[in-house]
Amino acid sequence: MVAGAAVHEIRAWGGSSRLADEVWGPLHRFGYGRLDARVHRYWDPSPPFRLSGIDGEALVVVRDGEAIALVAAFGEGGSTALALDGRAMGVDDSVSCRDAVTGRRLRSAARFRCDFLTPDHGYRLIAFERE
Repeated sequence: MVAGAAVHEIRAWGGSSRLADEVWGPLHRFGYGRLDARVHRYWDPSPPFRLSGIDGEALVVVRDGEAIALVAAFGEGGSTALALDGRAMGVDDSVSCRDAVTGRRLRSAARFRCDFLTPDHGYRLIAFERE
């Protein structure tokens, strides 16, 4: 539920909830909330990204040519694809996608696209980082 709230930029839990820190921590360490970070929301007119494969949404933060995305599943999870319009977002051509928590490289079928599994009612934090 924390990720479902976070993808809407709602911090539903105050204090030091471990789960809230697991979701918000990587976003803040990346630069979410800084003046030089741009936040792209699924409810923006013509968001520069597309999420497919699950009933869910994403929040994407771009800073210094790299990006981090919070993907939240609102129901069943499964095979998920997140495609960025990297040029429109100012993401560097040399990025590859990784799990932002484990650092493990993820499959990519095309430039600025990441393919991964999202757990039922769960979330993933996906980083588009330079090599």
